[in-house]
Amino acid sequence: MTDIDPRLAEDRALRNAALAVLKADIEHAKTTFAPKSIARRTGTRMKEGAEEVYDLAIDKADDNRGVIAVLIGALFLFLARQPILEILGLGDAFESEPDDGEAGHG
Repeated sequence: MTDIDPRLAEDRALRNAALAVLKADIEHAKTTFAPKSIARRTGTRMKEGAEEVYDLAIDKADDNRGVIAVLIGALFLFLARQPILEILGLGDAFESEPDDGEAGHG
């Protein structure tokens, strides 16, 4: 039975080492997947992504100033189309006529 005792001690030592590794992995997983940790990582990634997009947009804007000016002008004209049409006296010309279903209800 003396052969079993050293083997049993060795097996227990291996078991205890494996248990310690498992507990360390569980603690690591708890800290990694804690809500604060996930929120912090997500916020950091979003910030880095936004900074990268901003830098890229600035680079593209420097290269295409004319295109951006045309787009801003077109957006302004689109948003101000009704007052511009009224100034030109064309405000009522582009209003749609009532549907057939609504014509007899008045």
